[in-house]
Amino acid sequence: MTEIQHKLTTAQIAHKAADLILDKKGQDLVVLDISAMTSSSLADYLVIATGANKRQVQAIAEELDKQMKHAGVRRLSVTGRDYGWWVLVDLGDVLVHVMQEDARRFYDLESLWADAPIVRRVDGMSPEVLARPDADSEPDPDEDPQPAPDA
Repeated sequence: MTEIQHKLTTAQIAHKAADLILDKKGQDLVVLDISAMTSSSLADYLVIATGANKRQVQAIAEELDKQMKHAGVRRLSVTGRDYGWWVLVDLGDVLVHVMQEDARRFYDLESLWADAPIVRRVDGMSPEVLARPDADSEPDPDEDPQPAPDA
């Protein structure tokens, strides 16, 4: 028996990405609707989240890539995965930015898109993640900041 994949809307892809990030203990998640602001059709949604360290940022990007592929969502590119400081996953009309805290503060993407409506925000970790016994992972002090992705 073959399974029929239903095409997800752009909004559903953005929310699915957000859910996957929260499942992997991503923090300070925000989903911005930039569709009315991008005449060049850059994207419709930005999903921005923080990972505690290089390994977590990379793990979030890997899981996002894997689960989106499984859901039939075409990934155009992944940039910055090797560095793990800022990973950009381009899902076409949804751009997902997973960053370490220093990168997030430095580039401050939310300020660049300050006029975009916030569709979803989770400050800190989601309540479900906070309830898990392993939710308090520490950042890796041996990690150096890395350059931004080239996208």
